[in-house]
Amino acid sequence: MNANDNASLAKELRDRLDYFEEAFASGDMKALADTFYTEDAVVEGRGMSPQVGRRALAEAFEGARSAGLSRIKVDSSEPPRMSGDLAYQFITNDNDFAGQTEVHRALIVWRRTGDGWMCEVDFFTPVQ
Repeated sequence: MNANDNASLAKELRDRLDYFEEAFASGDMKALADTFYTEDAVVEGRGMSPQVGRRALAEAFEGARSAGLSRIKVDSSEPPRMSGDLAYQFITNDNDFAGQTEVHRALIVWRRTGDGWMCEVDFFTPVQ
């Protein structure tokens, strides 16, 4: 992948992450799960059992919002890496939760589909 291709991929994925932030803020977790994640996507992190599939992801995000998670802000300054229809990217995100910000480090695995890049795996851990 040349520098122009990587810059283009980074912009496409940044656009997807911007969409994620906006969709989460809107409160429509079903739409978020249906349009950001692959059908059988997995989200897992410390203290959270693997959530598999769009329905489980929508329910997990609804539960997080109900528990006080009000905003997720993603920093994607590290460049993505791609091979074929898969890409991965390390990100950091700030989660505003009950008046405090919790920082997470995550590895996102992206799959290129007919609908563009979709998140297939989101594995995160809080930063100490």
